[in-house]
Amino acid sequence: TLTLHLSTCKPLPPGRTIALSSTGVSEQNMENLKELFEDTIKDLYNAEKQFIKAMPKLMKAARNPRLKAAIETHLRQSEVQVQRLEKVAALGSFKPTGKVCKAAQGLVEEAGEHLEEGKPGPTLDAAIIACGQKNEHYEICSYGTVIAWAEVLGNDEAVALLQLSLEEEK
Repeated sequence: TLTLHLSTCKPLPPGRTIALSSTGVSEQNMENLKELFEDTIKDLYNAEKQFIKAMPKLMKAARNPRLKAAIETHLRQSEVQVQRLEKVAALGSFKPTGKVCKAAQGLVEEAGEHLEEGKPGPTLDAAIIACGQKNEHYEICSYGTVIAWAEVLGNDEAVALLQLSLEEEK
């Protein structure tokens, strides 16, 4: 049974569940869940790619050396996460491309607005941190969701790959 707290994408406390499991679910519903899983992997793949493209601009604008280093570290992690998503897609025999993540697009646009309007220094650094946190929360929720779906679909190898990325995002 899938146990997911919908407002935070965190596991529910023991004994509390929502009704989604691989037992008692029709083959048609499982196929729809597989399609939803694939669509969400594509969405997450595109989000990671958009964030990777935006991070060098954030790194360049940041003034705090620790912030620059944190962005650089996350950029490298994101590149590995993209490779993992490619492996997950290969396991499911689909391509991870073909979808534009509108949420990531909005988050990247918001970060761009801060860069255009802000003056380099502590306040812009604070805005960059806020934008980064928003991206992280989106990714944490997305990875948590696809992990739960992969578990229901019985795709243990995808679960393991996605779990690695989720742990990096936390």
